[in-house]
Amino acid sequence: MKRKLMCVVRREMKKFSGLFLMAALALGVSACRSQDTADGGGDQACAVCAAGEPCPKCEIVKPIEAAHNKEAYYANDAVKADLDVNFGGNDVLDGTMWFTPDTGKVRMELDNGTTVVWDGQACWVSPDVPDTGPGFRFHVLTWPYFMAAPFKLSDPGTHHELKTGVALSSKTSQNAAKLTFDAGVGDAPDDWYLVFKNPQDDSLAALAYIVTYNKSAEKAEEDPHIIFYTDPVAVDGVVFATKWKFHAWREDVGVTGEPIGDATLSNIAFVTPPKGAFEKPDGAVEATMPQ
Repeated sequence: MKRKLMCVVRREMKKFSGLFLMAALALGVSACRSQDTADGGGDQACAVCAAGEPCPKCEIVKPIEAAHNKEAYYANDAVKADLDVNFGGNDVLDGTMWFTPDTGKVRMELDNGTTVVWDGQACWVSPDVPDTGPGFRFHVLTWPYFMAAPFKLSDPGTHHELKTGVALSSKTSQNAAKLTFDAGVGDAPDDWYLVFKNPQDDSLAALAYIVTYNKSAEKAEEDPHIIFYTDPVAVDGVVFATKWKFHAWREDVGVTGEPIGDATLSNIAFVTPPKGAFEKPDGAVEATMPQ
C-alpha cells in the first residue's frame, strides 16, 4: 500500500502541477484592491463603494462569506470530514481530515494507514514511507483550503480585484473577484484565484486558479483550471459544498472539455480534536518543500 500510494502521489503531482494552475480572464478592468485587516476583514465602511466605484469585496466576497455563514464557521475548534479525490480515472486520496477553521493546522488519516499532519510549520508523515517528498505536503495543504475557501477569501494578506465579464463557458460569463496574496503567504504566494458567486443564492459557485507550487508563475499560467462547487449541506448553520468538479479552463472560452477530476466530502462535523491531533506523530518523517 505504501508503494502504491507513492506511485499515485508522484503520478498525480504531475497532473496537479497543471490542475492547480489558474489563469484569470483579464477582460475586466481593476476597480479596486483591498487588503483586509488582521482580523480577517472587519466591517469598516467601504471607501470604494462610498466613491461609487464597483467593489469586488462588497459585490462578491462579502455575500459569499454571508451565504456560507463565516461567523458561525469560525466559532468552532475544528472541522472534520471524509474526503474522496479522483483524477484521470485514478483514486488519488481517500481518508478523513481534521483542520482548524483557519486551516493553520491539519491532520489527515488516509485509508491505507498513512497519517499526515501539518502542525503549522512543517508536514509530518507516519509511518516512514519511501520518497516522502513534497506530495504529502501538497495534499495536506490543498484539500482543506479548497473546503474552507468560502471562509478564507478575506484572510490577512489577501487582495481583491474586480474582473468583469469573465467566461465560465462558451455561453456564460459573469463578474469575478481576483484573489491574490502578499509575498510570503503560504507555500505558493504567487497563486491566484478567480472567485465566482452563484447569482441565485450568493454561495461560492466556482474558483478558477493557478498553482505555482514547484514552478514559476509564468509556467503555471500555461494550463489554468477551474473547480465548480455543488451539492451544499448545512452543518450547524454553516454551508459546505460536498461535490467538486475540476475542468480545464481557458480565459478566452471558459471551461473546455469534460471534467478531469472530482472530489466528494461526507460526514462533515465540527469537533474538538483529540489532544495532540496536530502534533508530529511518533516516528514521523518530514515532507519538505520541493527543491
